[in-house]
Amino acid sequence: MRLQIWRKTLNRDRVGLIFLFFMPAVWQVQRVKPTLFSIFLWDGCGNFSWLSYVTLAACSPDGKNVYYSNMVYFPGGGASLFTGATDYLTNTKLTGDMTNGYTLYYPDGSHDVYGFIVPALSVGWQPEAYRTQHWDAYSNAITFVYSTSGSSIQLTNVIDATGGTNWIYYGSTNVQFPNLITQVMDRY
Repeated sequence: MRLQIWRKTLNRDRVGLIFLFFMPAVWQVQRVKPTLFSIFLWDGCGNFSWLSYVTLAACSPDGKNVYYSNMVYFPGGGASLFTGATDYLTNTKLTGDMTNGYTLYYPDGSHDVYGFIVPALSVGWQPEAYRTQHWDAYSNAITFVYSTSGSSIQLTNVIDATGGTNWIYYGSTNVQFPNLITQVMDRY
């Protein structure tokens, strides 16, 4: 059994997520760090249907030995720790690794591909794999294209199932918030 608790802080720059889950004979409490990178527009207070990534989370069921499991942050909010390939709580299956990327399969036949891998840039942080494609059950894909600038990740394009590109522009003159989206231009 797993309990998931969202915790928001007053400091808008940090958002914390605490997971409590039952392991045989042990209650494990793990605090997941907010992402190291400054992510496009995300201030920690909202959930977006396109923001999704996989990272590694340290686990220690016996309190001595540490191993890493995949933590998936789902589109639209929520997260789940995958201790194996299948998460029975969400009925999803995760395959892959941080070198080659991941694929997350949903029970309706759709799947997400996590192919944009950002390495850990600081001690104590883990690499992250961002969602680069969403395939529906009928093999229609939406593609997400990213770029990095220093320690910032920016979503630059969203390509729809018909091949139309939507361009995303950021406020480069805003020194305080350089990752705020200022314009979205569609193909028309």
